[in-house]
Amino acid sequence: MITDEKLTVYQRYDGDIDGWVRAGTPLEKSLMTDDDWTAIAELLLRLALVKSGRAADTFESETQRMIAATVKDKGVAQRMMDWA
Repeated sequence: MITDEKLTVYQRYDGDIDGWVRAGTPLEKSLMTDDDWTAIAELLLRLALVKSGRAADTFESETQRMIAATVKDKGVAQRMMDWA
C-alpha cells in the first residue's frame, strides 16, 4: 500500500533508489520496500503518460484501477498526480 509517508520518502530522494539505499535513514528504510519503490515509480510513469494526453482510454482506466488498489487514499493519489 502506497502511503503518504512512503511517497514522502520517495520524493525526498527524487525517485533515486540508489540514493535511498545509500543515504536513507533506518526509519525510512523500515517504512518501505524495494517493491513499494517500484510500485510508486511505475504509477508515476503511468500518471505522467495519462497527463500528457497520449495514453489510450484503456491504459488510463487500468492506471486508475491500479491506483485504487495500491494507494491508501485520495490525498496520496492527488499528490502523485500533481508530481507526475
